[in-house]
Amino acid sequence: MEQSQEPFNITLYTAIPDDPLQIITTTHPSRPGEQPRQLEIRVLTPAFYSRFVHYAYTSEAFDRECIFTDEKNRTLWISRPQLLPLLINTPSHTQTDETLADSKSYSSELRWRLLRKLRCAPMSTSYESTPGKVETSTQDVRSLPYSEFDQYVRHLPDRAWPGKYRRTVTKLFLAQRFSMGFPEIVGLLDVLLRVTFCFIAAFQMATWRTLSHTKSTDRSSTTLVANGTFSMYLEDVGAAHGELWWLIGSTVAVSACHIHGMLKG
Repeated sequence: MEQSQEPFNITLYTAIPDDPLQIITTTHPSRPGEQPRQLEIRVLTPAFYSRFVHYAYTSEAFDRECIFTDEKNRTLWISRPQLLPLLINTPSHTQTDETLADSKSYSSELRWRLLRKLRCAPMSTSYESTPGKVETSTQDVRSLPYSEFDQYVRHLPDRAWPGKYRRTVTKLFLAQRFSMGFPEIVGLLDVLLRVTFCFIAAFQMATWRTLSHTKSTDRSSTTLVANGTFSMYLEDVGAAHGELWWLIGSTVAVSACHIHGMLKG
């Protein structure tokens, strides 16, 4: 809408209880005597939003969710679909992905690449007008390095929104691929993974404490105070607690939960 050269006046029914109606108009000044084109868009179910992020093209999302689908499967209704090419055929962004990647951290870019790799077609519709003849194609979904909506979110000035969007969409894609489309299962697995990390850390520290009681550590403390040599102290720690790698493993175990959260971004 901000870049459209044609004057539009869109009435959008969002299906969101807190913000059910939005009136959107183009900012481009219209020519003298030219009336803005009136367009009404109704989101029939909030499921439209979780399906929309699966598509690489906005036009493809409108086609498959509204125009070229059975009425019982529609998640969107548009009053005048013939006006859509005037609105959405223009490229939404002038910046390239390469330019954007330079302004992002390497870890953030890796997370976005994971989202791109996980992108898949939305779940098939529940109602089929011609049973036995179901055609599914993911070629268009994978034809862009990032979807148009991905690019829009990545160019937002507020840095908090891209991270929230990326985590939410990645969770949807994981659910679609590995848990029959249920994001709750992905969330449950994430909680179980965190609990497992905490259990391993607690077991590691409890075992270390047991070893500390069964093996003498007095010599380690005496050596540290008497000689002031840290290398000799490490040797004593190795003698008292097994291997020095036990200390490293305990550190990793205790930090695993935090590392997991940092990797998710």
